[in-house]
Amino acid sequence: MDSETAHDVGTVRILIVDDDVFMRDGLRMNLTGKGFEVQEAGDEASAWTLASRELAPDVAVIDISIPPEANVSKWSANNHGIRLAQKIKAARPATGVVFLSAYEYHLDGVWDMIRAGQRGLAYKLKGRRSSALIDAVRKVLEGKVEIDPEVRAKRPALTDELYRLLDSDERPWVERVLSRFPSLTPQELRTANLLAASHNTQGIAAKLRVQRADSLIGRVYAKLGLNELSTAAPHLRQSTILVKACMIRDFETGSTE
Repeated sequence: MDSETAHDVGTVRILIVDDDVFMRDGLRMNLTGKGFEVQEAGDEASAWTLASRELAPDVAVIDISIPPEANVSKWSANNHGIRLAQKIKAARPATGVVFLSAYEYHLDGVWDMIRAGQRGLAYKLKGRRSSALIDAVRKVLEGKVEIDPEVRAKRPALTDELYRLLDSDERPWVERVLSRFPSLTPQELRTANLLAASHNTQGIAAKLRVQRADSLIGRVYAKLGLNELSTAAPHLRQSTILVKACMIRDFETGSTE
C-alpha cells in the first residue's frame, strides 16, 4: 500500500475493531454522527482484511482484547489488538490508532510501540465520554501520542524513560529541537507532527489544504536546526531526531494542543 492515500481531508475513514457488538454499535453511532466514514470488524483477521485494502482506514479504533478470527469463543491472553496495530503500522505508518481497553495494564504493549518510535497512537480506557474518543481520533490523525491521564498518573516516569532511551549523541539535538518548538507557527508545528508520524509530502499538503508542502517542510527543518545535522552529525537522521523530540513533547505537554 502507499504510505499515504490521497483523499478529501473532509472524509476520514475509521475502522472499528471490537468483538462486542454492543460496543461497536455505540462507537459507530458516535463516529458517524460526527461525519466519519466507518467500517467495522470483530476480530483480528477480518480487520486486517479491511485495513489492507486499497481504501485503507485513516484511523483504526481497536479494542486490545479481540479474538484472532471470527467465531472463536475462546482465545489466549495474547493481545491480538496490539498485533493488529503493529501490522497496520508496518503497512501504512501514517494510519492513526486509538487503542481501547478496560484495563490500565494493557499499556505495556502500546508503550513498546511508542518506544519503537511509533506515532499517531492513543490509549483510552473504556467508559470515557464520547467526546474523549473524538478528541483521540483527531489527535492521532495529527500524528500525536496520547495516553489517558489516569493511566499516566500511575506511570509518572514515562517521560523520563523516553529521555533515557536517547543515545548520548542524540540527546543534544533532541533538546535543541524541543527548545525551538515555540518558534514554529501553528501550521509549522502541525507539519512537524505529521512528518514525525510518517505522513509524506502529498499527505501533509492534503491535510493542510495547501498546493505543495515542500517549502513548509523545509522551513520546519530549518527552524528546528535539523538542517545542520548533515554536516555536524551526518550519522544521525533528521526524521529520527524529529520523532523523538515530538514524542517527548507530547508527554511533556500532555498532547493538549
